[in-house]
Amino acid sequence: HAEKKMSIKKNSKLFIDYAYKYRDDFLDFFLMSKAHLYVSTSGGLDHLAFAFNKPMIISAPCIWDFFVENKNIIFMLKRFFNTKTKKNLNIKNIFKDFFKDKNNFFHTKDNFFKKKNIQIKENTPQEWKKIISNFNTLRRNNFKIKDKYKKKSDRFWNLFIENNSTATKDYYQKNKIKSFYSWSNFR
Repeated sequence: HAEKKMSIKKNSKLFIDYAYKYRDDFLDFFLMSKAHLYVSTSGGLDHLAFAFNKPMIISAPCIWDFFVENKNIIFMLKRFFNTKTKKNLNIKNIFKDFFKDKNNFFHTKDNFFKKKNIQIKENTPQEWKKIISNFNTLRRNNFKIKDKYKKKSDRFWNLFIENNSTATKDYYQKNKIKSFYSWSNFR
């Protein structure tokens, strides 16, 4: 449950503050079964959306390989801000420099990032606009994309595989990553 009520415009009849007022396990299942899209910051109901095979947009500081075998999922990393250099890291540097120890990629605790002089920042409205646009492109084209976009997405997944200590490269070669990385947000 949410600790505090969200501030909502009084005339907004299309919005329900579900986490604060109405949260219920049965209602979780019902709403997920009716959803056309699930947007997540990598939390609680991701597995339920996956079980219902719902299209998903996932924004998280770390990407776990739970959902990579579904073509109706698109990912975007949150921003990694280096507090010493005062710059955002690009994806290549996140993998190469920050996660030299492959096991580091799977830490999610704030104190771990603070020790590394990294502040995890929320995605900007522009980044959200881009990933939603990418998702709409995927959905319109039955989750098939142009080669130039696929190449950008594949570049991300190749970095992911090279730096992933939880599964072998053979696993990914046999099972193929079918999910996408937001090609407009590849930086």
